[in-house]
Amino acid sequence: HFAAQNLSSSGTSSGQRAAVWMVLWVDDAPLRSQGRHVAKELLDKGSVKAGAAAFQSQPVQHLKQSESPYLLLGEKEYATVLPDKCRFIASHRATTCVIVALRHTRLGHTFLLHFTGSPLDASCFNSLLQLCEVDSSAAAQSAPVFDLYAVGAFCDRKGLSAKSIDALLSWLHAWSVPLNVRLACLFHLNTTHVQPTRKGDDGKRPIHTSLVVDALTGAFFPSTFDSSEPDELMRSALQWMNHGGNACMYDSARDEFVISAQRWAPEGCLFLAEMCRLPDEVLLLDISTSPYAEDAEFVERFRQTVAYLRDHPDGAAIFARGQARRYRRSKEAGAWQLVV
Repeated sequence: HFAAQNLSSSGTSSGQRAAVWMVLWVDDAPLRSQGRHVAKELLDKGSVKAGAAAFQSQPVQHLKQSESPYLLLGEKEYATVLPDKCRFIASHRATTCVIVALRHTRLGHTFLLHFTGSPLDASCFNSLLQLCEVDSSAAAQSAPVFDLYAVGAFCDRKGLSAKSIDALLSWLHAWSVPLNVRLACLFHLNTTHVQPTRKGDDGKRPIHTSLVVDALTGAFFPSTFDSSEPDELMRSALQWMNHGGNACMYDSARDEFVISAQRWAPEGCLFLAEMCRLPDEVLLLDISTSPYAEDAEFVERFRQTVAYLRDHPDGAAIFARGQARRYRRSKEAGAWQLVV
């Protein structure tokens, strides 16, 4: 199921490639596979299967910003939190995507990315190394100091999940920083079967589409959330209009949520608005990578996003003077409030 990757073409020496092979550790030992074989070796491990099964059986919690303040990320968004400033970091709605988190086992600094399969940039992962003052060259020669958590990417009929898993694991190999796998609830380990609802439905569904990591303790669990703020519609609009890479959404030094200034072409808004003329069932098939696995509000969120884009056709009015929008939590309710 996993596309082959040619790691040997990277131009590295055999000694360097050996470090690359050791990136994922399970049961205190590195995996020895390469390319498409990495995912198979990882997901066939007994302890990985047991960990995924334990995660599957966990009750879905419900986090409230007023009680347990959290940082919730969407598609193509990433951030690193410090446990003394933001304890819970999370993402949700991952069907064919992968929610991947890395946590420094001593410091608790925790990075999370909602990976859609779009190109990865070393800077997003390296930001974690800089905060933890970890040198990647030295780290490659030692046992892992980071735990890895990954959830999502069920067995979809289009094969998109397999491509996402393969792309992520292959990139992590190239990064060469050893990671101890705490959780890999992916692919067949995150798939259940239900009665098909219509023609073309194979009955496969993801078991969990969310992940929360407690940066303070390293605990992890599936969850729903009382809010997807700040500015969920704007961020959704950016995800639809931005065909580039992943975006950092958080300033860990100032404990601020940050949305960088962006512009988009009005023509793209017109195209999406035209799509909204379609009936819900047809629109769902056109815009989703996994139409039978989406939640009931998926199409309505898309229509609300397009309405937002119609009111803001190029983004100029949103980002005053081309400046990023920054948010801080209110002391009373923990809700994100716009600062700039």
